[in-house]
Amino acid sequence: MLSYDGKPLEQLNYQECLEYEKQLLKKILAADRSGMSGPVIDQLKSYHEYVKMRKSEALMAERPASKASEVLNIGEIESEQTDDTDTE
Repeated sequence: MLSYDGKPLEQLNYQECLEYEKQLLKKILAADRSGMSGPVIDQLKSYHEYVKMRKSEALMAERPASKASEVLNIGEIESEQTDDTDTE
């Protein structure tokens, strides 16, 4: 089980996830520079993926409810109603 400062990954807030992610990225870089084997680096990268997923979950949980319900529609076409009541 992954943990950061004695807290399991599932209980971390967004800020804690950011700090944990920084630590893991430093470890991955150090492992790569020191020539560690591929499986060790792959394991660290999989931990990093778990932390990124938890960071996304924590961000969504911390967003205000009003912002979470907002939707941005890109390219939405509104139909115009025209008054074509030509009486000749």
